[in-house]
Amino acid sequence: MPLTNADSDWLKWVGLLLAALAAACGNTGAPVDRDVEKREQFKGEKEVERELVDANVVLPPYPVEDNLIEVEFSGPKSFTFFVDTQSIFIYESEVVRYTLVARSPSGSDNVSHEGIYCRARTYRSYAFGSADKTWSLARNPNSVPVRDLDRNNVRLALYRDYACPYGVPQREASRMVTALKLGKPLPCVSRDQGEHRHICR
Repeated sequence: MPLTNADSDWLKWVGLLLAALAAACGNTGAPVDRDVEKREQFKGEKEVERELVDANVVLPPYPVEDNLIEVEFSGPKSFTFFVDTQSIFIYESEVVRYTLVARSPSGSDNVSHEGIYCRARTYRSYAFGSADKTWSLARNPNSVPVRDLDRNNVRLALYRDYACPYGVPQREASRMVTALKLGKPLPCVSRDQGEHRHICR
């Protein structure tokens, strides 16, 4: 049966519509690929974070009073916080591990061994102290963002002033100990301006 003018016009319209759809699909390919790439990159970073934070965690000896230094920071607090200087360990130049003691006004201690992942600004608790002064491993520890809290803002202080000053991990545990003794971050100076200053990166 021969095509009418109406049939021809309809077929042309269908052809144009299919061509437009094909072009649209072709044009949206790149953004979808970029989204996938971003998701894969984020996934990769989270996997790296988990590997760094979890790898080779060896619990230190339980803290003793002589090794504790108070963590100085501003703002209201209901506990006095201390870091065990003998527990500080810098892993892979990314994660700063330490034992934190939170002492109540009555003198009871809450003890935890933690690690701050400086690049992600997160922390994770690996173990908690028991009444018999032994460690109890944390169950399924997850990374928690370091936030600015209204009270007991000790982890922000550790991140900002002592463990990751200027956004980078301390290069050596002794530098964090020195900063804790001073009660403030070490100045950021060039490499040749002293052994006990934080080294800029």
